Amino acid sequence: MPSRPFGLWWRSHTTFILTTVCIGVFTDMFLYSLIIPVLPFMLHDRLGVPKSNVQQHVSGLLSVYAVSTLIGSPVVGIIADRQQTRRGPYLTGLIALGAATILLFSSRYLSLLYIARVLQGISAAVVWSVGIALAVDTVGVKNLGKTLGTMSSATLAGVLFAPMIGGILYDKTGVLGPTVLSTTLIAIDLVLRLLVVEKKTAAEYERILAEGSGAVVAGEVSGTPNSLEGRDPSLEGDHMHESHESEPLLQHVAFKITPSQHRSWIVRLMPIVICLGNSRLAMALALTTMQGMILGAFEATIPIRTAVLFDFDSFHSGLMMMPVVVSSVIFGPILGYVVDKTGPKVVAASTLLLQACTLVLLRLPRPGGADQIALFAVITGLCSISISGCSSATAVESGLVVDSYHKANPEYFGRLGPYAQLYALSAMAYTLGLGIGPEITGQLQPWLGFGNTFIILAVTSALTAVMAVRYVGGKHANGSAAKGQTVP
Repeated sequence: MPSRPFGLWWRSHTTFILTTVCIGVFTDMFLYSLIIPVLPFMLHDRLGVPKSNVQQHVSGLLSVYAVSTLIGSPVVGIIADRQQTRRGPYLTGLIALGAATILLFSSRYLSLLYIARVLQGISAAVVWSVGIALAVDTVGVKNLGKTLGTMSSATLAGVLFAPMIGGILYDKTGVLGPTVLSTTLIAIDLVLRLLVVEKKTAAEYERILAEGSGAVVAGEVSGTPNSLEGRDPSLEGDHMHESHESEPLLQHVAFKITPSQHRSWIVRLMPIVICLGNSRLAMALALTTMQGMILGAFEATIPIRTAVLFDFDSFHSGLMMMPVVVSSVIFGPILGYVVDKTGPKVVAASTLLLQACTLVLLRLPRPGGADQIALFAVITGLCSISISGCSSATAVESGLVVDSYHKANPEYFGRLGPYAQLYALSAMAYTLGLGIGPEITGQLQPWLGFGNTFIILAVTSALTAVMAVRYVGGKHANGSAAKGQTVP
């Protein structure tokens, strides 16, 4: 009989698992963004790229990351949902991130920088699909908004703290400082990922130990975890994946899949594909793409824009990300909580409208002193709030739709459900946006200028806000066919 693993209780506790996932997301996005304010200077000073070609390669390095995540995400999602646990794929992502970091800060060849960004993209595919699926396994749909709001804060903190810190370290120490910091973060992340014991694994240990001691624990004899509704969430996970007998069967009839619908090879390979005919899920993925596009546009232009307006170096360009970080960390969990209480529609539509307004206002700052710098900082901070809120709303919306499909078709999606596949699709949508954003700004800005380019993005945000009102589910959308929904 196996012995109880060291620290099983706290290693399988909800707080520890979610903390590990958040740190994993933070580490991945931090290392992704650490290089952003440094890239223009590294390309010119270290690799000898002419200044006229710097913007082209900055956009290219951002885009190749997005492409690799786009391609890697479905593969990772399919593999993760077919494993007994999330542990193996989750650790593999960290290995890719470590290799990318070594290449990024040691190479003096442009081609190796592109390879490093490809590896970072693969790591991101793992973090987003496997990491978020692990979080959903742990807390379930009912607490998804607050959880994903916190994760969104960790994500944006990583994305937006990193340029500031990267700029400071590179300015003061060259590549040594970013290299030491990156290695330290990866080491911490590795230890935490190794320590995590998933809920279902912990429940299996308890079952085996109980059987070995002759004890019978209700609900564990069969080895199938029961629903955790009303129970201590630290004991087991997977509660969101079980069909609840207390729920009316007709509640999910609109999500029932017929045998004729899963004959295609692509559906058999990746079952989540069959859910894409649902207009709510399609809208959630479209909004996810939109938020990635806005963030990608920011990353590609703000360091260069602040250098033009205020003659900033890498240090001060990094500091300009501080208001974005602070607002996202503060408002991410709050808006996630609001999503849980009001439904995704209200938060998605309102934050998209806020986003449209702030993108228009980005044309206002002019070359000048502290007043113009403060204006620029306030506008970018407000835009960060909109990204946090909309990201939480869309992640919850897609989770609610897929949860309804899983409850209506438990035999079709399997015990774990298609949650790694779902968040692989979300990662694909988000990183598609990350790739589109830099390309749009890179192509349009020389023709239209900075302000007019962001007005186009503002109009896009306003139009998607209208679509969100029409298609995103409201407070009572969970488990029911919302208005505007079509079922494949």
